[in-house]
Amino acid sequence: MIAGMFRTNASRNGGGGSGSADGRLAAEVRRFLAAHGHAALFESGEPLLLLEPGRCSVEERGGRVVLEAWDDHRSFSRRLSGVASLAPGRLELHTERFGNRRGRLVLSSRPDELARRAGRDCALAEFGERLSRQFPGASVEVLTSGPDLEHSLSPVYPRALLRHAGRVWAAIGAPLGAAHPENVLTFGLIWLDYVRGRKNHNAVAGLAVFLPEQAAASCCLRVRHLNREAALFRVFACAATGGETEIDPLHFGNVDTRLQRAAMGSAGAGRGCDGAEDEHKLELIVREKLETIDAELLSAPVYRQASGVTGCDRGIPDLLAVDRAGRLAVIELKVSEDIQMPLQALDYWIRARWHLDRGEFTARGYFPGIELRKEAPRVLLIAPAFAFHPAHDTVLRFFDPAIEVTRFGLGLQWRKELKVVFRKEAERLRR
Repeated sequence: MIAGMFRTNASRNGGGGSGSADGRLAAEVRRFLAAHGHAALFESGEPLLLLEPGRCSVEERGGRVVLEAWDDHRSFSRRLSGVASLAPGRLELHTERFGNRRGRLVLSSRPDELARRAGRDCALAEFGERLSRQFPGASVEVLTSGPDLEHSLSPVYPRALLRHAGRVWAAIGAPLGAAHPENVLTFGLIWLDYVRGRKNHNAVAGLAVFLPEQAAASCCLRVRHLNREAALFRVFACAATGGETEIDPLHFGNVDTRLQRAAMGSAGAGRGCDGAEDEHKLELIVREKLETIDAELLSAPVYRQASGVTGCDRGIPDLLAVDRAGRLAVIELKVSEDIQMPLQALDYWIRARWHLDRGEFTARGYFPGIELRKEAPRVLLIAPAFAFHPAHDTVLRFFDPAIEVTRFGLGLQWRKELKVVFRKEAERLRR
């Protein structure tokens, strides 16, 4: 506790004292601040403010309770009208501003939590500005970054539903500081499906995606392989210096990928990028018993991480196999639930298709003695049955129908006995 953290002037300017409603409100705020020496203050649309000793006051002035705080860069003053909620380490207050505008502010003993909320609010405001520039005059029906775990809607990516030029659009954005901006497309497809389920299906034309410039190319490659008969897609690249530019996914046809020459080690044992023992074990078991997964697949050769892309950002799937008719199969493995699994597999498929179309697998010694078909590779998603996220169905329905995707769910005891408990083909959407 910090005894001198704030100043008190309970009776100044005729304040009502501790027995009045204002006095009780002021006392509640003072008690909270005294009990939490490292509190922070947050109001939507404002930067987070850490409450430092000697730089915060709670006073009663002219029948109002006023909270003031300041640091080296700014000052903050609000009239308080009541307590909205009180919880351990958190006090939410009603406020009054000029023009009788009402609002809320939060005092919390957990600055990190408030910082995340402040970041989401800033990202939402920035997203709203981008929408107003790119969809001038649009009627925005929904603008939110609220979490919705039931429907797999992430608070990291602000989203909107708007009406513009006779069309209704779902929209989603990846903030400039997002750790994995490429993940926004998965949540965008989930959001599109969600709003379509609450409006007439054909009323929502498609999805607009806003994301940082450095992630725009990979997003466009993915969008090129979604079903344009199921939805329209628009992509906007956002610059760090401000502003955004709409880009055409059709202009992103080249794939940044390299294929190593086939070698004995490419089919050998090895660890995944993260060194996870379970994923490594699943990979070994699947390679050894591939025909148990799908009898049409050849048990050998099976290649692992054939791409020349370094690190975990690899461009060829966990496993690359071929069936008895010479058709490639890209295989993505997971041992735990990962909502990004379908689009990660799509990345691998795009690169495998690129090398196949150019005859590079054969030229670099892959699948010797096997004539590879030019037909698009299959995609096999293999994981324990419980590891398939419910949203996978939604995302896969937006894939181009030319991409054949099959999910194989394994039994719980896959470490001891590899057993396929379900096989499910991906469905497709039509507009």
